[in-house]
Amino acid sequence: MKLELSDANFPTFKNAISLMKTVNEELTLNFDDEGIRVRGMDPSHVAMIDIRLKPGLFDRFDKTEDMITVNLAEFYRFLDRVEKGEQVKIIYDKKEAKLAILTERGGTKRRFALPTLEPLDDEVPEPKIFWKSEGRILTQSIDRAIKDSDLVAEHVKIMFTNDSLVFNAVGDVGSARNEWEKDSDELLELKSEEDSTATFTLHYLKDMFAQLKNLTDVVTLHLANDMPLRIESDENENIEIDLYLAPCIGV
Repeated sequence: MKLELSDANFPTFKNAISLMKTVNEELTLNFDDEGIRVRGMDPSHVAMIDIRLKPGLFDRFDKTEDMITVNLAEFYRFLDRVEKGEQVKIIYDKKEAKLAILTERGGTKRRFALPTLEPLDDEVPEPKIFWKSEGRILTQSIDRAIKDSDLVAEHVKIMFTNDSLVFNAVGDVGSARNEWEKDSDELLELKSEEDSTATFTLHYLKDMFAQLKNLTDVVTLHLANDMPLRIESDENENIEIDLYLAPCIGV
């Protein structure tokens, strides 16, 4: 496997790796003609990611392996050492079972190497859920609502009606509520077959949206009563993202 990234596209790749590691530090990268596909769950089986990095993200995309398992937290630490203006190559050495990160700028070259891991045994199935409501909204709006909610509580209730989308959090120190009516400038689309409500743990959402806001300007939230939340990135020629978060029942 050999990947090459331009200075312009490297931040997207780096932010995608950062998003993946918020779900699980050890995930398998699957390679095919449509790019790199990663689907995995966190150790508690509360959060799931399904992400595809398309070949157009890379200046060069040579697929010689079907899959590579890596520690994404360590991989990200190496990627974080890449400086602006450097060209980046990522090469898998199957014989050494290592992932090499090579950088070059103005005649200066650097090399990092990261050991890969044994393949993961568990294959994560695609969720089959019938959502009843969806809202297409600015990513920064949800990020703001999550930060507001985090001031007062550990959980947030998400509510859809025909006319609005609401994030509501209540705690011992107070409450925080964000509401977008159907004609809001920030809520771009709203569809609801029936009122839908579920409660979610904020720290998962906070970690996810800290990275999502760097990858997509718009997300679509899908919800049904007390069912997992699906967070879908807007259409993009280089990346597709789906995140799933299980609800908190009885909170």
